[in-house]
Amino acid sequence: MKENTYSSFQSASDANFELLKQLYGNSEKFKLIKPNRINSVYDGIITTKKNDKDYCIMIEVKLRQFSMDVLINDYKKDFFLEKDKCLYLRKSAEEFAKVPGRVMKIWYLCMTSDKNVFIFDITDNDYTWIPQHMNAVSYSKYQKKIQKYVALLNIDDADYSFKIK
Repeated sequence: MKENTYSSFQSASDANFELLKQLYGNSEKFKLIKPNRINSVYDGIITTKKNDKDYCIMIEVKLRQFSMDVLINDYKKDFFLEKDKCLYLRKSAEEFAKVPGRVMKIWYLCMTSDKNVFIFDITDNDYTWIPQHMNAVSYSKYQKKIQKYVALLNIDDADYSFKIK
């Protein structure tokens, strides 16, 4: 049986948006918007107004399949951000920023399996990109080998962190 890639992508996207609904759905400060899934890499948008400016925050969610203990002990408290994804998010934000008076932000939200949440503002940080050797292989005999690059995001540098009960 052939796996339906789009379906699995959509299921992950729906789960990510459900988390955003849990965090921001009932907020009086933020309005949560579900993105159109065609060519969007982000999982949700929250909008707010501050100091007479409209803020639009694109959020990419990564639900990690490991616990906080594993993150600390095995990964040295580092998540990784793929360079291609970061650049695509920034390009998408440029389109939204064309509205006069709108301030764009990009958040990268990571959650461990035991519901520890870390949010990084990746809007315009200048990262050091390093090769991610584990992804240096191709998953298809028709694809070229592509070396992906990542930035390490340490949890001590997160802009926001909390645990969901």
